[in-house]
Amino acid sequence: MKTKLHIAILLPCLILLLAGCRRSASGEGDLDELLLQLDSEIAQSDKYESGKKERLTLLKEQRSHETDPRVLQGINNRLIEEYESYVSDSALHYIRENIRVSQRIGDEEEIIRLKIRLADVTSHAGLFNDARNLILGLDRSSIPDDQLDEYYDVIRGILQYSEEYMADPHISVDIRRKKEAYTDSVLLASEPTSFSHISNYGTRLVEQGKQREAISFLEGKIKAYSPGTRQYSILASILAYAYGEAGDEGNAERYLTLSAISDIKAVVKENVSFRRMAEITYRQGDVERAKRYLQKSFSDANFFSARMRNAQSSRLLPIIDGAYESMQQQMQTRLRIYIGVISVLAGGLVFALFLIFQQLRKLRRAHREVSESNAKLRELSEELSESNKALAEVNAELKESNSIKEVYVGQFMQHCSSLIGTLQQYRNSLFLLQSTGNQSGLQKSLKSTQIVDTALREFYDAFDSSFLNLFPKFPERFNALLKPESQLELKSGERLNTGLRIYALIRLGIADSTKIAQFLRCSVTTVYTYRSKTKKNALDPERFEETVATL
Repeated sequence: MKTKLHIAILLPCLILLLAGCRRSASGEGDLDELLLQLDSEIAQSDKYESGKKERLTLLKEQRSHETDPRVLQGINNRLIEEYESYVSDSALHYIRENIRVSQRIGDEEEIIRLKIRLADVTSHAGLFNDARNLILGLDRSSIPDDQLDEYYDVIRGILQYSEEYMADPHISVDIRRKKEAYTDSVLLASEPTSFSHISNYGTRLVEQGKQREAISFLEGKIKAYSPGTRQYSILASILAYAYGEAGDEGNAERYLTLSAISDIKAVVKENVSFRRMAEITYRQGDVERAKRYLQKSFSDANFFSARMRNAQSSRLLPIIDGAYESMQQQMQTRLRIYIGVISVLAGGLVFALFLIFQQLRKLRRAHREVSESNAKLRELSEELSESNKALAEVNAELKESNSIKEVYVGQFMQHCSSLIGTLQQYRNSLFLLQSTGNQSGLQKSLKSTQIVDTALREFYDAFDSSFLNLFPKFPERFNALLKPESQLELKSGERLNTGLRIYALIRLGIADSTKIAQFLRCSVTTVYTYRSKTKKNALDPERFEETVATL
């Protein structure tokens, strides 16, 4: 039981490792990525199928409420397009239903087109005789010119499927000859830019041995189609065929992988890409991946009811299953040997560990004592580091505070001395006016505010000069905290204005509005108004004044 569990765990890992080595040695990094993408798309294929089911449900709901035959005809055609490479039985049902609708409205051209399509889907389902009878039962002369290429292409397709299915080489030669004739008819009846012309012409070039010409032609045409469409899948598959015939296995596998990825995205169940991918990966020795792709091929064929594809995959299944079983047996044998070797090594390791454990107990005891001492030292070191950091911060603050105090003490001692001199001059002038009896001059001087205004202006100039000497970038940094449209602008010749002086005092540690009002000789209301208005215009109103105090 344990051996099986080990196998289940180690087997996928070893397979992936061997596959990775093979890829790396061959330098196929791009192909590795595509294969990983393919595996990823397989894992999430339910997502694409859910989208298709939603579209089908919506169309069926629209169809159930529709009574206009023309509109009903269009809805049926959309259902046929959704089902023709998804579920053959449903596609056949809606084709027959649309034939009846078209007969009811007398749309003869649409009836012929639908009968051709009926034969096509029937052949894809593997009912070759029924498909042959349906297509050959049409009167060739009644088919419109613009439908001839599709008519010939369906006959060519029936012959191709018959050739793939037949085991008799003599019959295959006759079928191949007829198929080539109908391919010529398709190329003559179709527009050079049509998909049927491009796919048939590319295939014809490969069959004629002109692989390089086919590759050049198809690589130029495939760019017009998006991955995830049926047309892209087919052209990528033909390119893989062309590269394979040219001996370029790397590009053959690359385009086949692209075709398979496109089939998943387009939810195409009638496909050949996964069976051919299974064949290639099996030849390369990647049996695990080959089995996974073959299972996907079987699942899609059964879902579509593609009897021929199922038969083709069935031929490959015993080979890959046999190889898979053989690989598992080999892995089990190797695993038993590995387990035996590991068991012997494990015994030796246990004995060595016992000896080591004896020494480790002694070392652990010594380490514990050293660790305890180191822990105490670390705690003391951390406490000392925190103390030093706190002390450095306090010193920095004291240094800045002392610097500010020294500058302001010097500036304002000088300003106060100057102001005292000015007051002395003013007193002398008043005394002179009084002593000379010039009462009118004395009264005029007492009423004048010029001396106060001049003193206040000089005070502001001294304050502005001192503050900007200490904090030269304050106005720019202050405005950076405000919204662009609300930034304070200085008039010509101004160094600071009232708003900036209020916040300059906050920067100096004076945050009380009453003290600010006394200092600037304005009302407390004015200070409150400035602070409230400015805070509202700040980028971060909650932390605005706290940030200003650190500018």
